[in-house]
Amino acid sequence: MLKRLLLFAVLIVLIAASCKKYPVDEPIIPKKPDPVDSAYLHHFIGTVGTVNFTLYEGLNSYVNTTSNAKTTATPPDSPTVIFSSTIGRPGNNPNSLVITKGILKHGPPSPTDNEFETFFKTGDYFYTSAFNPEGITIEWTDESGKKWSTLNGDQSGSVFTITEVKKKYVSGVTVLDVRMGFTCAVYDINGTSISITSSEYYGAFKNN
Repeated sequence: MLKRLLLFAVLIVLIAASCKKYPVDEPIIPKKPDPVDSAYLHHFIGTVGTVNFTLYEGLNSYVNTTSNAKTTATPPDSPTVIFSSTIGRPGNNPNSLVITKGILKHGPPSPTDNEFETFFKTGDYFYTSAFNPEGITIEWTDESGKKWSTLNGDQSGSVFTITEVKKKYVSGVTVLDVRMGFTCAVYDINGTSISITSSEYYGAFKNN
């Protein structure tokens, strides 16, 4: 009788050992995304007049948009392009900043990547004037929708420096994320001015 009980116990152990075991599902814990480095979000940070502004893409409906103004030419003249980058909200909304850099003369039909990157190399740049169409133009739209521009007045003592350039490709198009520090005076059409100081702009320019 004891032998039978022992044999039965051994059989139970063997059957249990031969059964396929399935692991217990563990709860899926989502990975925390890496913290976003705000230094690499497109933005404008600066003081306009006496008001401090911090405009970040993705915050309060602000977006960074790009546009280019192109001209064609017949040899020996060269086609040209002027590049613009804007931080603002869709439509003609207040508190937006546009930075324009021109004029790039290039070979047809479009600038090469090398021409484009060289045009945005780090360093100091001058502001566009009535006597020199090349250089930097900054346009500010204030809270009332009124536009102010560096084009409308003197820029003595103003500075503009490209401090960093990062290259990427978006849908096959070469895009440069450019960091710029600047001070300037912007004027309305009547010649009244306000200053923009302690300013940094980080935005995209595209080659297309």
